[in-house]
Amino acid sequence: FIQMLQEDAKKDGHPEFDGPPLDTGGYRTQPGGANFWGSGGWDSVYGRYFIKWYQDKLVDHGERVLSLAREIFPTTPLSCKIAGIHWWYMNPCHCGEVTAGYGNFADNDGYRDIISMFKKFNVNVCFTCLEMYGPQQFDSNPPALVQQLISDTEWAGLDFEGENAIYTPGWGSYNKILTYAKSLK
Repeated sequence: FIQMLQEDAKKDGHPEFDGPPLDTGGYRTQPGGANFWGSGGWDSVYGRYFIKWYQDKLVDHGERVLSLAREIFPTTPLSCKIAGIHWWYMNPCHCGEVTAGYGNFADNDGYRDIISMFKKFNVNVCFTCLEMYGPQQFDSNPPALVQQLISDTEWAGLDFEGENAIYTPGWGSYNKILTYAKSLK
């Protein structure tokens, strides 16, 4: 991993980017709670480079997996799930999504790279958290995130599939899911 980063950074003219960020905090770190998630970290030249590099490596892995899947199942309808990492979605650093490999920012739709890869292999998009309302705590807004994924899926000409993330009894969440189903083209 580090050797790949060093080689790629050197090839891209940034030999000083010789390792991953060391100041990202831990599992429960909030935006601004560690240097990387504050100003001058994730939004620096290095931060943006690393985030893009990390996502690109995950997309490359996805391409290898989907290429094999298409060899085995050339005409079978396939779908891939994108996790609904909705916490900190409304925060500029999007640290939850970035940590998962989704470089999604106000000026960069990180899901389009992933969905473009799905399109290359004719794989539909499955997304979660359709039953959730927003905004919620931790700068969360699941409906806005779901709408972004629906828009990106339509942009790619793929089918959107959804599921609920958590058990939520009652008709409210069920009806929330129906509003998305009715909005799909």
